[in-house]
Amino acid sequence: RLTLTVLYAVLFLTHSLSTLLFTPLLVTYGIIAAWHIHNVSKGHRVRSLGLVGLSLVHAIGLGTFFLLPFLLEASNVQLQRAGVFDYHNHFLTLAELVSPPVSYDPYYITNAAPRSLPWPQLGLALVAFASTLISKRQGNRLISFSIRFHSILLALAIFLTSRLSVAVWDSLSIAYLIQFPWRLLSPATLLLAWLAAAGVACLPIPKIRFSLALLAIRSMFVFSLTWT
Repeated sequence: RLTLTVLYAVLFLTHSLSTLLFTPLLVTYGIIAAWHIHNVSKGHRVRSLGLVGLSLVHAIGLGTFFLLPFLLEASNVQLQRAGVFDYHNHFLTLAELVSPPVSYDPYYITNAAPRSLPWPQLGLALVAFASTLISKRQGNRLISFSIRFHSILLALAIFLTSRLSVAVWDSLSIAYLIQFPWRLLSPATLLLAWLAAAGVACLPIPKIRFSLALLAIRSMFVFSLTWT
């Protein structure tokens, strides 16, 4: 509990918008994890959820000195009036989402940040999702549910980075605070990392699982080599 409280409070202080984007993901995952604890009573699960919620409340209390001005004064900040901060100008296309790694030039002061999803993790995520359609074993029901749920969240995050979601953004009062829809690639990448690990773990043969894990690590390194 103490670790969760401190880490969540630190997240407030490092980047407020990251807190805004990751909190729904954190809360949702905590609810699912607590509700699927094996061999415990319903009351114990509710208590576990209560302790997690209490830790988050304590973290908010620790970060109030930073969070409160952010919430109270956000309406006075109108960065969206400058075109560069208007979210309408920063949606991603499908080609950008699946684009290859960008070249890194060490002579540039500022290199363009990649706004794409990594191919190796995408491939492993597809393996994980396919395993939920193929496997019929009862023992895998929780894993299958988690993979499908994370896949839905990933699809939602990807959808919100595209121009197809402009009506959703227009209806959100906090959209102007996020500024750039491609910021949702951060939680999307976290979900993709979990699904990539699940894709390796779902393979039934240990030798294939180990070989694929080594290949995946190597592929991820090569994919990000231009940024090392």
